[in-house]
Amino acid sequence: MRRPRGMGAVYKRGRVWWFQIRGQKAESSESTLKSVAETKLNQRLAEMRVGHVTATEPSLVTYEDLEGLLLTDLRANQRRSVEDVKKYRLPHLRSFFGGMRAREITYDVVNGYVARRLAGAAASTVLYEVKLLKRMFAIAHRAALVDRVPAFPTVRVGDNARKGFCSPEEIERIIGHLPDHAKPLVRMLYLTGWRTSEVLGLTWGRVDFEAQTIRLDAAHTKTGKAREFPFGRLPALATLLRDQHKKTMVLARKRGRVIPQVFHMDGEALRSFRTAWRNAVREAGLPGLRPHDLRRSAARNLVRAGVPEGVVMKLCGWRTRNMFDRYNVTDTRDLEEGVEKLTAFLAAVRRRKSRAARD
Repeated sequence: MRRPRGMGAVYKRGRVWWFQIRGQKAESSESTLKSVAETKLNQRLAEMRVGHVTATEPSLVTYEDLEGLLLTDLRANQRRSVEDVKKYRLPHLRSFFGGMRAREITYDVVNGYVARRLAGAAASTVLYEVKLLKRMFAIAHRAALVDRVPAFPTVRVGDNARKGFCSPEEIERIIGHLPDHAKPLVRMLYLTGWRTSEVLGLTWGRVDFEAQTIRLDAAHTKTGKAREFPFGRLPALATLLRDQHKKTMVLARKRGRVIPQVFHMDGEALRSFRTAWRNAVREAGLPGLRPHDLRRSAARNLVRAGVPEGVVMKLCGWRTRNMFDRYNVTDTRDLEEGVEKLTAFLAAVRRRKSRAARD
């Protein structure tokens, strides 16, 4: 069936389907399925309609219009999650709500979506998708494109706090089983608590050996806020960076080219170390431990060292106290130390009272 005039076109080049909007350059759907090209074309049309649907026609607003508003809002706010949302989150919502008018998306309909998704997805995933849908309506309502934001069902997640961590002794065991190119990377993750993507993407231009500080600008952090880490006050990290810099310079001279990455594999950018990590934790007797658990471990180490929580949040890059609390997990050892401190306090009180009685 031919698409209505002005609604673009899809066509095949070889085995791949392409789509095009009149007056614009053709785009590949990167798929051999026509339905994928149709979906991407409808999504692009929805994005173009943002701002062109008037407040007098809310009944005409579709789910595709809402999706376009969300993507535009994410891009306008330079959210790094936009590609993740576009690739992994929206397809599930689109398969259920696609083609619906906004006024048809009610509490009962969304509840049906939740029930269906919970059959095959984690509650936290479903909760995130429902929040995206609610965000779509909130944006559309502010733009006067819909006359109401429907009620949304509650998705119970339970205890979603992170729980994995490792001790200084355990991280040394893991590092002992890692290949040479991954050892300094993992050690830095454990010492700083920075995100894996931030450390993998670290370049020498952000390492100031004179000021002894690592600086990340806002564009390279998940929170969108610049951050720095004064590594000169942490001898283990300072030695690590100097050794890594020396090795990199030797290799750069040998290859006759600049190596901008701090952590690399034989001069090539290191994109991932998942296989090396899985093998190392298994051989160290700690299967199931994830690289992201090192971030939690760093938070615990800093707090136990007496660093104020506000400073820990700035060093590691947590923007809200709620998120920080999810990483600063208390375990049995913390509880035991707390009770020991209570015992010492009560004993001191009894000693003071005993001395006062004798006097």
